[in-house]
Amino acid sequence: MTFFLNLLYSIWCTERLDYVYSRSNAPKKFLSYFILLTPLWLVWLLICGGQYDVGTDYFSYYNIFKSADISWYADTKAEWMFTRIVETFRGLGMPPQGLFYVFYSINFFFLCAILHSLKHRTAFLYVLLYICLSTVFNNQLNGLRQYCAVYIISYAAISFYDNRSYIRYILFVLLAAGFHASAYIMIPFVFILGCKKRIGKWMSIGLITIAVAFSLLGISDLIMDAVFDYLPPYYSAYVDGELDISLEGFKRITKFLFVPFYLLAALFCSKNELSAKDSFLFSIGIIAYSCRLFFLDNFMLNRIGYYFLLLSILPLYVYMKHLYMCYKGRMWCYCMAAVFLLFYFLKTVLFAEGEYDYQSIYF
Repeated sequence: MTFFLNLLYSIWCTERLDYVYSRSNAPKKFLSYFILLTPLWLVWLLICGGQYDVGTDYFSYYNIFKSADISWYADTKAEWMFTRIVETFRGLGMPPQGLFYVFYSINFFFLCAILHSLKHRTAFLYVLLYICLSTVFNNQLNGLRQYCAVYIISYAAISFYDNRSYIRYILFVLLAAGFHASAYIMIPFVFILGCKKRIGKWMSIGLITIAVAFSLLGISDLIMDAVFDYLPPYYSAYVDGELDISLEGFKRITKFLFVPFYLLAALFCSKNELSAKDSFLFSIGIIAYSCRLFFLDNFMLNRIGYYFLLLSILPLYVYMKHLYMCYKGRMWCYCMAAVFLLFYFLKTVLFAEGEYDYQSIYF
């Protein structure tokens, strides 16, 4: 119930604070926005940072934060940012649990930066999708380092429209790679961001359809078979090994539940005039969602797909934003929101398990 109550609070809080921000005389700068959103991200920090024994990596990170040797992360994987933060706060005597708060603070800082980059009062719709659909909010402890990189790269991609700087994007990728070396794989994505041609209706539908078919047919497994011999040794356990937790059967099918909404979004956005920025967000979101679906079949590639999680909800955000701003479409927006709320309610209340069953150091 904790997670679901947090969802309701987050939607209400974001909507109200964005309203205050839009009406205030405060400088329309990120720092002002971040301070204003303190009631939101502080609650998130208390909830997520205070989790206990959640996810597959909790005790691994707890031991690292306590006293484990982390030179391997710096020497072998060049994850300098992660090691520097851990060494600094361990040196200051911070207890292991405290470092979870530190890394979640980084995550939520960049999430607030994403909300600020959207520059619209409907950012609460993005928060709804972020918590209900992206899975990031609940799954962050299953790869804390990589999720730090996910937030950073997602912000760099979404804010690319306002800055149009290839160098800036690559610098953010380098920063993200300091948390998780896999972030380097997102460097080529900058060429997609810089492409001025936007995705239309049929290309959107085609990409999604192909991605679903490839995932169901297991094409990504064939790719992994071809490149397995070239993977670094420390990744071998993730491919048909003890750490391979690839989605199978019913769990994989559930990932396709919301494909119809994306197809509806493609049809809607093709018939309505989108702003240049919304068209940009919609296009990169469709590509991200297609990549996400394509990578579902294999655990190793699925981890690469994490980088598209926060981007993949952008098409639905653009769709719901336009429905909400249109009086005639607002009821359908509310219906979609109700479906997503019900979905999250089932996962966190009626059938809560694993990362969706809140376990805390507070009680």
